[in-house]
Order: sequence, then structure tokens, then C-alpha cells
Amino acid sequence: MWRALVLGITICLAARDDATGEKPDATTLALLFAAAPNPVSARDRPSDAATEIRLAIEPVRPVGAQTILSFRYRLAGSDHLTVRIFDVTDHDYRVIRLTRLRPGRWASAEVDFTRDAHRADGAGTPFAAGHLVDSLSFVADAPARAVIDLQIQDVRLFDAVTRTLWPYLRPPRQYAGRFGSYRSLLRFDDGRPVATAQDWRLRREQILHEWQEIIGRWPPLLSRPRLERIASTRRENFTQLRVEVQVTSTESVDAYLLMPDGPGPFPAVLVTYYEPDTSVGLGKRNFRDFAYQLARRGYVALAIGPPGGDALRVESGVGGLQPLAYLAYVAANAHTALAQLPAVDPARIGIVGHSYGAKWAMFAACLYDKFAAGVWSDAGVAFDETHPNANYWDPWYLGAEPGVSQPDGLPGPPDRAHPRLGAYKRLVAGGHDLHELQALMAPRPFLVAGGVEDGPGRWLVLNHVVAVNRVLGFEGRVGMTNRPAHSPTEESNEILYLFFEHYLKGDTRR
Repeated sequence: MWRALVLGITICLAARDDATGEKPDATTLALLFAAAPNPVSARDRPSDAATEIRLAIEPVRPVGAQTILSFRYRLAGSDHLTVRIFDVTDHDYRVIRLTRLRPGRWASAEVDFTRDAHRADGAGTPFAAGHLVDSLSFVADAPARAVIDLQIQDVRLFDAVTRTLWPYLRPPRQYAGRFGSYRSLLRFDDGRPVATAQDWRLRREQILHEWQEIIGRWPPLLSRPRLERIASTRRENFTQLRVEVQVTSTESVDAYLLMPDGPGPFPAVLVTYYEPDTSVGLGKRNFRDFAYQLARRGYVALAIGPPGGDALRVESGVGGLQPLAYLAYVAANAHTALAQLPAVDPARIGIVGHSYGAKWAMFAACLYDKFAAGVWSDAGVAFDETHPNANYWDPWYLGAEPGVSQPDGLPGPPDRAHPRLGAYKRLVAGGHDLHELQALMAPRPFLVAGGVEDGPGRWLVLNHVVAVNRVLGFEGRVGMTNRPAHSPTEESNEILYLFFEHYLKGDTRR
């Protein structure tokens, strides 16, 4: 057993019990070392001075500019724990001491070795990027006559400089592990639990069938939708093409296709909005130019609006589809048009939209599993009649009903003058909500760029999808940012672009 020695200069920190949630992995950060997916245990007798769990880092690894260690632990017999990493470059330990731990329970901790650790010998040299490390140690000191029982699990050493997404891929503490009153996705209609990936495939088919019965089933997708180039403009490091894209057997939409310089194949993103001009930066509204910003960052971007050009007039679609089901069908055919371009990698096509475009993007990504990732900006990810702009009851979303018309504009939530109609009425009456639709994404990643319609409390919805991903063996696939207003901001958009960078450009898919 390792005997306790004076550890030189250390720093004492109160351990932080992180909320239950997504764990960091290679999809969200530069992972240097991962170990102990199952608990590793050590136990000492009262006569021993300390107990140690040591994990070898093989091969020896260089650390990054901000070296973070996250882990889960259970400690009995003591309330403090020393965490050490051996710095091969300086031939000494880097040491952090955690205090005021809660004994006898599993908890999570995260320590910053670059910022908080000191060398055991007291020297002041920094723990800089490029230093080599070869082991991690977890050491629990033994108070007099105490028996120490230490368990360590889910050890992850990573460079946090590239970790920007990580805070957005887990709920705040007050919403962690909570599911609200929404119906569980992990039970079949007959009450049987969904415990395996095979179970989920069957449950997914059940959910999809129920939604298709209510919002309508698509006609066959177009095998080769037509994309006609009309005009070309040079912009910065990409070419902007004015195009016409076939989106149903009888309809086409005017659109913009933005093509980055270079040979490709590139990842691509379909951008949905009221009209395409705003998405390419030619409109009057700020921070809605997703297609333009993505093209500058090396994506092929296709910006489209609804067929006919008037979002409020999309009250019925092909074969009796509800408008959002019809728009999702339009987007699926636009995906095929993108996938057929030689410059596009068909396995890396995402979709994004804001407001009306976000509802459109969400339904498209969830109903068409060839979209590799999705972002919806303040769509309203739950049915909520206390939020007037989460207006799925309107006839241009899910409230279309043959022979019944409602006034243009936003009449407000359903009331006696404006009763629930169409698919929205059936979905609410049947106890359905949008978490069922979103679960069809699993394990494909999506990000909710939330504003006034999607505040932090929407994690009660998203946690249901997180639970499905865990059954499938995936973490870090559901995220949310929050801002105070409906309109996107520069900060929320930067996370949006980083999300696509990780999931469409990074080697993160499996």
C-alpha cells in the first residue's frame, strides 16, 4: 500500500457534486485519457496510512492548454481525497486535494490541473501544454482507526480549451434527472419497459406510427429532385447560386445554394425560414444568416422558404398532411437534392432554422433519419398553451382541419373562440407531446438554441431523449443554450456553429 507522505504544496478545494447529466466524451472535447467505465475499488485496514487507486496512462500522453480531470467517486471512512497526475516532463506529481467530501455516496467531481494543481516538491513551474503524463492517482488518507473504502469510476482526462459545448450538453442541477409530467418514452403502450436497443427500435416504430396516423403519411420521396441553377454571385470564400429546387412531384422553391471554395466533399446544412434571403444575409434581421455564416466556415448551405412563399398560407399539403408534416417532406426532398451534389458528403447533412423555421427543421430532422444533426432556434420544444408563440395549434402548423378556417395572424392560445383543431387537438387529447417526436432523433445529435419559448425548464422534456440515448449507449447528443429573448444572439449562434463543427466536421459519429 502507498503510505501517506507530506505532499509539499497542495491546494485544498471543496469538491463539487455535479448534476447528473451527459458525460464529456470525444464528441465534445479533446479527450486525452478515459478509464474505469466500471467502478475500481480499494480498501485499507485501520493500520494503513492511506489507500491509493492508480491508473496508468499508456502510452504516455501530452496534455493540452487546460487539463481537466472528471471522475465519479464513492469514499467511506474519510472526507478528503488527493488527486495526482505524474508529470513526466518535470519528474514530479501535480497534486490537488479535495476536502469536505460527503462520505458513503456516489458523487461527481471535476478538477483543473492547469489552474489549481501544484508540484509535490513545491516548485512553481507551470503545468504547460505539451508536458507528458503517465499516470493518475486517487489517494485517500486514513484518519486514526478508520477503515477507508474508495471507489473510482468514469475517469476522463481532457483538454478543456476545446470543451465549449460541454456545459450545454447537460441540464442545470435543478432539472437533472427530472422528467416532469411528460409520458415516459421508455415504456411500450402496454406498459412493458424499454431496456435494450432492440426494445427501442420497436418502441420507435410505435411512436412513429402513432404520429404518422395523426399528422399524415408522406407520399414517396423524390428519387432525383431537380436543382436548376439560375444565377451566380461571388461572395468572400464561397459562391452564391440562385437556384430552383424541386421539393414535391409538382412544386419547386426558389432557394440559395452556397458553395465553399475547394474540392470537397463538404458537410452541408439545410436552412429553413420564412424566405431564403434572410438566411444568406440579405434580409433586415440580425443573426438569422445561418446559411451565410456556415458557408464562410466551409459548409455547403441550402437556404429555402415554404412552397408558395407564404408561411401562413401553408394550411394543407400533399395527401392531407398537416402543414408541419408537409414541410418536413419538403425538407427531406431538399436533403436528397443536396446529397446528390458531388461537393457534398451525403452522410454529413444537418438542418437548422429559427422560429417558424425551427419548427420546420425539428419536424424534418425527427421524421427523416438521414439528417445527421439538427439545431432548432426557439421553436418551442413542448406543447405549451401558456406561451402564445409555441403556437402549434395554428392552422399553418398542426391545426389544419378541412372545411374550418381561422383568421390570419396569431389569434392566441386556444379558447372558446379558437378551439383546438386538426392534429393538434388529437395529439393533446391523446396525451402526446413533442418529446416523442424528438426521441425519433436518437442517437442523432440535436441542439435547442432556446429563447423565450425554450428556457432551462425545457430540460424536463429533453431529459426524456437523454434517457433514450443512454439505452442506446450514447452520451452528449442532446443540448440546449438559453438566451433571454426570442431573437438569436451572436453568442447563441457561436455555440450553434460549434455544434455543427463537432457533429458534422469532427470525427465524432459512430
